[in-house]
This record gives sequence, structure tokens and C-alpha cells, in this order.
Amino acid sequence: MKYQQITGIILRKARTKEHDQAVVIFCKELGKIYCIARGAQKITSKRVGLLDTCNVITAQLSQNHSIWYLREADLISRLQGIKDTKRRDYLLFLTEVLDKLLPYEQIEETVYTKMVRLLNNLITDLADTDFIQSVSEIMKVLGYEGGSTTRHSLPLFINYIQTITEREMKSKYLVS
Repeated sequence: MKYQQITGIILRKARTKEHDQAVVIFCKELGKIYCIARGAQKITSKRVGLLDTCNVITAQLSQNHSIWYLREADLISRLQGIKDTKRRDYLLFLTEVLDKLLPYEQIEETVYTKMVRLLNNLITDLADTDFIQSVSEIMKVLGYEGGSTTRHSLPLFINYIQTITEREMKSKYLVS
């Protein structure tokens, strides 16, 4: 059994069994990982609110038969608590973009660093064009290059991402 300490942002969560939760986390140490949090849906679990989308956590994971399991977790920041709805919508859009474009278990330190910088800017204040530019930089590191028109218009940028992923962005209605 392998153990790993990580710090990362929760990109997505889903209920699996009756009391378990599947969580997708993007961290500097392992990249984007899929892990199971056993008992996280129980009413008595300390992890019920801890594993919400957009939360930044430190966690201890164990790996058994190539599956990661969340053993312990502590909250660093509850980013969904951002009061400004526009910035919160941008945050949800960013997590969806990262979830759709990042490969599993591939370490992406540059993307992680750029994401942390973007999150810090998002918490303080960030203009629309700066947000699009920052996400474009992350996409460029991942090997996706958009046209110059996508960097100035959010609807064109969303269409570009939907073309790449061949799936509709759920958060497109929030940010457009």
C-alpha cells in the first residue's frame, strides 16, 4: 500500500455507493487524480462539507490496487465562499476547464502554479480579459492553442473549449 500527502483543489465530486464519494482532485504532487472517500456521505462524517467542489484541501491518500483512497483531509480554503457571484462563476468555470482538459495522474507543476496564481488573482480582483488570458496560458501549457479572437470574447472562448472537449460546458451559462 502506498501513501501520499497532497495539497490540491477539488474539481468535481460525485456520489458512488450509499455512503461513499468519488472526488477528482488536482494537486501539484500527482496531477489530476480520481479518489474514493469512503463514508464521506454519512451524516456523521467530518468530510461532508470538506469535499465540496472548489475547496482547497490537504489530504493523505493511500493507493491500493491502483485506486486512490482519501484517508484524512483538512480544509485550507473554501473558495466557493467568494461573495462576488461573477468571480465565483469564473472559479466554477476554471474547475470545469481543468477537469475536462487535464489528463489523469500526469504531474503538471506549471499548470498547478499558474492555477494557484489565477486563484489568488480571482480572490482579489480580476478583469474579464485577464481571466481569459490566464486560462489561455494554462491551455497553452497543456498543448491547446486558440485563435487570437478567443482571447477577447468569453463566448468565443467557451465555444473553443467545447470544440476541444466535444462536450458542453455546464458552467457556460454562469459566465456568459
